[in-house]
Amino acid sequence: MSIFAALSKKGGIVKALNAKGCIDFSRKEIDDLTEFVAVYRAKGMAWIKVKEDKWQSPITKFFS
Repeated sequence: MSIFAALSKKGGIVKALNAKGCIDFSRKEIDDLTEFVAVYRAKGMAWIKVKEDKWQSPITKFFS
């Protein structure tokens, strides 16, 4: 079971944000955003970069 399915099953919430224009963010900038959302009680942040129809992310294995 994926982390997203498990979270949903427990009544958790998954939200998405379109960060249009941020395709060139470095991994450091993404990590900084993860720390920023923690201030608002987010347990974490998953990210996906889509460039020329190619997905780049540590979570792509959860999608088909």
